[in-house]
Amino acid sequence: ITEIDPDFADAYFYLGVVYDKLKNSSEVKKYMQKAVEIEPDNAAALNYLGYTYADNGERLDEAIALINRALVKQPENGAYIDSLGWAYYKKGDFAMALQLLDKAAKLYGDDAVIYDHLGDAYMAVNDADNAVKAWKKSLQIDSSQGGIKEKISAASAHLPDGQGPAHGKKKHK
Repeated sequence: ITEIDPDFADAYFYLGVVYDKLKNSSEVKKYMQKAVEIEPDNAAALNYLGYTYADNGERLDEAIALINRALVKQPENGAYIDSLGWAYYKKGDFAMALQLLDKAAKLYGDDAVIYDHLGDAYMAVNDADNAVKAWKKSLQIDSSQGGIKEKISAASAHLPDGQGPAHGKKKHK
């Protein structure tokens, strides 16, 4: 498709998505950059590229700028807000990350990755109780999420007796 129509941004976008599924970050970035070059206001490509940078812990200021450009187009997109929160988390601005990730969870509702990110942000500000709640919600949504059970076990060591998994379930109100 890219040979037939080299200016078809969606083709590059979807090639980037395929490479993401194959866990080939350098190709994801290459194709998302090309999609953004062709179509500078493509919110999905802007967010995808920004998130990829953030998730890899690289070019974090550029990641934030790219995601903010996507949010100009879709300001209430929970996935994009999650991406921005994750970029701030990776940058070490945990208070901003927590604010954004909490908003993303409220907007998006049922995304396991958002709740995983939210749990990480809570843990980064030493709020183990809310971290465990977010991670448990992540597992409820997608029990195949890797590493969440380990995070819950590690965070439970920071909870008062009777609240961690080794002490039974905490009652929910």
